[in-house]
Amino acid sequence: MPDLFTPRQLLGAIYQKGVRRDSFFKRMWFSEVHTFSTEKVDLDMVPSKTKIAAYCSPMIGAVADRSQGFSTSSFKPAYVKSKHPVNSNMTIKRLPGEDYASPKSPADRQAALVMQNIKMENQAIEDREELMCAEMILTGKTVIDSEYIEKPYEIDSLRNEANTVVLASDEVKWNKVDTETHDPTDDFDTWAEAAEGLIDIAVMDKKAWSYFKKFKAVKDALDTKRGSSSQLETMCKDLGKTVSYKGMIGDVAVVVVSEEYIDRAGVTQKVMPDNTVILGHTSARGLALYGAIQDLNAQNEGLDEAERYAADWIEGHDPAIRLTKVESAPAMYMADTNHFVVITVA
Repeated sequence: MPDLFTPRQLLGAIYQKGVRRDSFFKRMWFSEVHTFSTEKVDLDMVPSKTKIAAYCSPMIGAVADRSQGFSTSSFKPAYVKSKHPVNSNMTIKRLPGEDYASPKSPADRQAALVMQNIKMENQAIEDREELMCAEMILTGKTVIDSEYIEKPYEIDSLRNEANTVVLASDEVKWNKVDTETHDPTDDFDTWAEAAEGLIDIAVMDKKAWSYFKKFKAVKDALDTKRGSSSQLETMCKDLGKTVSYKGMIGDVAVVVVSEEYIDRAGVTQKVMPDNTVILGHTSARGLALYGAIQDLNAQNEGLDEAERYAADWIEGHDPAIRLTKVESAPAMYMADTNHFVVITVA
């Protein structure tokens, strides 16, 4: 019987062989990772409200300001699993790309199928994490709900209502206004007032971009020159086939995102809704938090505090079937949630 892979070998396949894929929202804003050995994760929130220093005489003692203190938020991450079988019938058939002249043995095919499953399972979790990151930026929260969850719940970053804008009137919708006279960069300035901090990036879906690029003011102002060595421009280039850097409007980078995922019903969905613009800052602090892996094997192997746990085992005797599984307890949280303003422009 072929040897089973250990969880550490399977995790090595995920982390070392290029299986992990950086997606736009997670790569741009959620690179800070924290793992926990508990079901829930804790966030200590320190208010950034330090008073300006007081003028005083060097001969007079200073006045002691009150400590700001902090508050702790505790919430439960999502729990996700992806699992697939490998049966004997799959190992006696030629695999895609297998050389007809030197076919693999059933044992070799079995090992290849296991690694193929692990890659696919990890990708399924990566897709879920990317969607969670996008939802956290688009709405300020992630709703954890499925037919496998007893009671739905939210991971909420408490975004201000003013940071979500919907253009309801034809007098302001980008697909209705005069492209010769309307200046959408003035819209940027207005919307950016709601953000807690400066704006240095505008992320659009393809439809919002199709309206934006038609404005005369944009054609005149958009700097599409390549070769800049600025950190922002470098960061916004070469982000993959679903992301396109369009140029700079002043000191704001314009990026178009067309990511997709396949939902549980097998239907292809867009990560970013149509007619959406996100204004934000590239230094906004997003956190990728991971609760404990709730599996006794993971616990016994010292792998319960981790981003992932992968397993490979055989069940039954008549017939025996080999199973693979990758699981995770992710919570994507945007600490700087009010650094973003999200607008529906049409």
